[in-house]
Amino acid sequence: MKIKIAITGGHLTPALSVIQKLQKRKKFEIYYIGRKYPLEGDRTNSLEYSVIQKLGIPFYSLIPARLQRSFTFFTLFSLWKFPLAFLQSLYYLLRIRPHLVMSFGGYISLPVCLWASFLRIPFIIHEQTYILGLANRLVLKKAKYLCLTWKETQFREGSEKEIVTGNPNLFEHHFIGNRDKSTTNFGDLKLPLIYITGGSLGSQFINNLVREIIGELSDKFRILHQTGAADNGCDFLLLNRIRKMLSSYSQNNYKIVKFIDPYDIISIFKDTSFIVGRAGANTVFEMQRSGVPGILIPLPYAADDEQRKNAYRLAELGCAVVLEQEDTGVRQLREACDYLWENFETFKKKAEVAKKNLPQNASERIVRLIESCF
Repeated sequence: MKIKIAITGGHLTPALSVIQKLQKRKKFEIYYIGRKYPLEGDRTNSLEYSVIQKLGIPFYSLIPARLQRSFTFFTLFSLWKFPLAFLQSLYYLLRIRPHLVMSFGGYISLPVCLWASFLRIPFIIHEQTYILGLANRLVLKKAKYLCLTWKETQFREGSEKEIVTGNPNLFEHHFIGNRDKSTTNFGDLKLPLIYITGGSLGSQFINNLVREIIGELSDKFRILHQTGAADNGCDFLLLNRIRKMLSSYSQNNYKIVKFIDPYDIISIFKDTSFIVGRAGANTVFEMQRSGVPGILIPLPYAADDEQRKNAYRLAELGCAVVLEQEDTGVRQLREACDYLWENFETFKKKAEVAKKNLPQNASERIVRLIESCF
């Protein structure tokens, strides 16, 4: 009989890396409990739903009941969803009957882990960031293990169950040299490639800045711009219209996509000169992991000021320029791009040094912890 593992949480890339390792073991049966839709009221399928479906893994969709840190109108809207999310989580766990739950944090994981504890199903949690997330803090005492990306992670308790594994990533797997490079092979290949991203959901703030200077940038760089699909792909459609007004040379140098397949990130980071993006845990980790410098505009209202701390840590290592959103306009972004490119060799050397300081083989370490539970 195979060992049933239920995967849950808000961070898809580390989950996929662990799933790859589990599948190779041949003794695990994998299920995924996540969100089918990325935002409240938006009926666009989430990236995690699309990718997990392609892998043929059963997907169980939860109504997202987001944890609110301050009381607003949206707090009332989210509160009524908690009972539904908890009932769904109980139903899914009773239906799957997993031998273990592997959680990658975020509000989506909270009801699953709480019910796992009540049902005496062991669960392991992983934290990507320098600050232990609220959901992970709430279930930490009942967790079998807490896997940490960074030994400096704040709000941990320092118990024996805490193990620094690093952050699972797709660069660990053997297929990294075999991916389709159609995402990066476009335009004038003599020009450096900039990857612009707001994370899986996109960033309207960054999209609006880029919209104003895309003509200038695409004369000097090749641009791969991941816009996100929020509001039924509104930003994607608008930027596509603007692209059609550019010269044919600039059009060829500017590629727009709503989503990036996590597996395509491998070839993108290998071919990218530098990144412009938010400072979510996955983005900054992949930057350091691949030795790619960048310009980071941290989300100002991220939980526990997490993105600013992520961004300034890379800046302290000398491989990122940080722009504060409230002080950033079109001119500041343009100047930052020019500055980073003019000093690219310095930034690149420091990024390569930072790359050497990361823990390796995180997904293998986590899978061994999972195996130790049986």
